[in-house]
Amino acid sequence: MADETRQDDRLALLHPDVVERRAALAQKFAAAEPFPHLAFDALLAPELCARLVREFPPFERGDATDDYGRPGRKAAVHDLRGLGGAYAEFDALIGDPAFLSLLTELTGFRDLVYDPEYASSGTHENLSGQAQSYHVDFNEHPRGWQRVLNLLVYLNPEWEESWGGCLELCDSPVAPTKVSRIVPLLNHAVLFAASERSWHGFPAPIAPPAERVPSRRSIAVYFYVKTRDQVPAHSTRIVDVPIPGQIHAGTCLSNDETETIISLLLHRENHIRRLFERESLYLQSIHRLLLQRLCSVDHALTAEEAELLRFPFVEMDRHVAEHYRRELALSRVEARIAALPRREIGGRFDLHGQSGVTHDSWVGPRLRAWGRTTERVGTVEVRGSTPSGIPEQTLILAIGGKQWERVVRGDFAWRVEIEPIDAGREITVEIEAARMWRPSSSGGSTDTRDLSWLLRELRIL
Repeated sequence: MADETRQDDRLALLHPDVVERRAALAQKFAAAEPFPHLAFDALLAPELCARLVREFPPFERGDATDDYGRPGRKAAVHDLRGLGGAYAEFDALIGDPAFLSLLTELTGFRDLVYDPEYASSGTHENLSGQAQSYHVDFNEHPRGWQRVLNLLVYLNPEWEESWGGCLELCDSPVAPTKVSRIVPLLNHAVLFAASERSWHGFPAPIAPPAERVPSRRSIAVYFYVKTRDQVPAHSTRIVDVPIPGQIHAGTCLSNDETETIISLLLHRENHIRRLFERESLYLQSIHRLLLQRLCSVDHALTAEEAELLRFPFVEMDRHVAEHYRRELALSRVEARIAALPRREIGGRFDLHGQSGVTHDSWVGPRLRAWGRTTERVGTVEVRGSTPSGIPEQTLILAIGGKQWERVVRGDFAWRVEIEPIDAGREITVEIEAARMWRPSSSGGSTDTRDLSWLLRELRIL
């Protein structure tokens, strides 16, 4: 009787419907598409949920570094017990045998293990602009347990689908045909089986109104079993967001589309670097194991051992050959892009030289272009964009010993009437910027250049 009372007390932290409808929910979990899951409109008791919202840790308290130690736009606190209050109660709930028994009833997974270390889990906070590509999660805990269940609880009192950030469970990371979407509203939750086909993410970047909803907040909890199946251990498998479908011949790229393309390329670069580092760790482990298990003058190698000894060499040689192939392919593409005519600077003007603008049209502290007029000119037109890190930029244009100043924001077009200059005259145009921005400073980029604005077009007319 005492055990039943204690169980009832602990499960009282859940919404009553969860306990009362457990049989029906179990059937729903098993039948769900695209893979077994349960979406709850209310998982926790309202009072506990309200306290979790009030006591949510500030972004600065969490671990907000990315895979390479750079500041990012997602923060996580892994020590829920250390937060105390409502979070200590939540921790006690999910680790209680009564709750683990309930999860077994709902999902069929037996002998579930709660993770007191919260490996890669805990509170999650995503700032505006953050997205999450479709992925399948890592499947092995540092202690060797196999991950089998994910539980996500949302703590956003206000959220609209148009803001992005809705969790999507899908049957494929590329052109999915079955998608279950969960809006991250307060006390909404999703419990789903973690397997090789449990693709999920929120690929649409979150964009809530900052003055009302500064971020997307949730708690992530993972459950394990101690007996592994035959699936090899792996890290999180991510499928990068594809290039936008509207990019094709005849397209004029907007500022947003250009920034999206650059962001997608940088994300792939970081992804490749992460996989390379993960592969290096495996090779180091293999080297150690080979020395420990196989290298002995008193032991003759078996056929299996000889095969295992040869395997790393074969794989690494294949990998090196593939790297060289990709290097050549990328080198050829780079040369072809570099040979394309620059379209940014022109008009009634033969460009003889320029400085201060990069191969991808970003401008440093000062843009300088010089050449000879082909016709009489009297106007300078500048089109460009300020980066997200500089919402407002001051530009100073100088030509013929005179200067003009303009404050620009976002996509801009600036037209300046100058004193007429006859054909055949040598002229120099300079545009100086007041503020600089380094993309790597906001996280999610390895670009350490100091940039000021993106040049779309400079015309002398």
